[in-house]
Amino acid sequence: MRLSRRAARAQLKWSALLAGPVLLGLLLALILSSALWRSRTFVIEALATGAEVHFEGAGNSWPLGEAILCEPLPRPQPRAPRGEGLCDARLFAEKARGGAPVVWRDGARALLRRDPEGGLVVTAHGAEGLPEGARLHLTARRWAEAGALVFTGWSSIGGQMASGETALLISGRHEARESSLFGLGGGTETVKSGDLRRGERVSLVDGAGNPASGFGHVTAGTEEEAGFHIVSIAKPGVTALKVEHLGGEGPSFIRPNWIDYALTSPFFVALALILSMLVGVGQLVIGLWEIFAEKPAEGARRRPRLLRRDVAPEEPPPSTPEEAKSGADSP
Repeated sequence: MRLSRRAARAQLKWSALLAGPVLLGLLLALILSSALWRSRTFVIEALATGAEVHFEGAGNSWPLGEAILCEPLPRPQPRAPRGEGLCDARLFAEKARGGAPVVWRDGARALLRRDPEGGLVVTAHGAEGLPEGARLHLTARRWAEAGALVFTGWSSIGGQMASGETALLISGRHEARESSLFGLGGGTETVKSGDLRRGERVSLVDGAGNPASGFGHVTAGTEEEAGFHIVSIAKPGVTALKVEHLGGEGPSFIRPNWIDYALTSPFFVALALILSMLVGVGQLVIGLWEIFAEKPAEGARRRPRLLRRDVAPEEPPPSTPEEAKSGADSP
């Protein structure tokens, strides 16, 4: 019976000692499996003075309306004076444009620049009814009246940094959002976020490094701000943020990893807390088991107590020769 109790205690102790590493391994495996090829949505929100928008599909139209149209000349006139208008007379012919919206074909692109007075200059490539390379100039007041410019496609925010470049990313932020693991909570989680630095060129790409399709919009900035606001959202997929900066050997790609999931996911944080509590309870059970196992069981056999009458009388030690002689001489 004693051996079986010892065996059970040893088995329980080893089980508790192994439970911690095993549960930790299962948690790490779950995190790693969730981090591989999960569909996510990347969001960029930036303040910039320049951007490039590529349109996809039909239905892209901007209410630019009564903008000033700078139509490219058949042949540039480099020796002619520039002129006083918004259009460079050496390269463009300035014309008034009606209030019809600008419709963008599938595959069209628009180069956006903010002018020093807070207006917007749009260089059109692939717009219906406009020649290739035509420019539309909106004053700050006209842009405020036009409102948001929405697009379906993808965008590249900021220009390639170089001396004299005016199309710059001033500031911004990016977020990677994913649906809750296993659909728990029915919401989304921000698994990675960060700031964008001045002078970078950013865009959203898919797993192969190609531009990621999505949605976005452009809105005018305030008088105190040095640029316009642009938001780009990628469709759900294995997307990443592509960052190009001056001096870099190549672009950098930012995407969530397993550390981001472990630190930001409420599911993993709660699971780690529950596992740590289970390990603590197991250690407590082992400690209580060892304490009570040392106490004698109730009704166990005790050591018998010897009575005085049961004790044999002690024999006197043997006498020495001197004691024996003195005893013989006594009367």
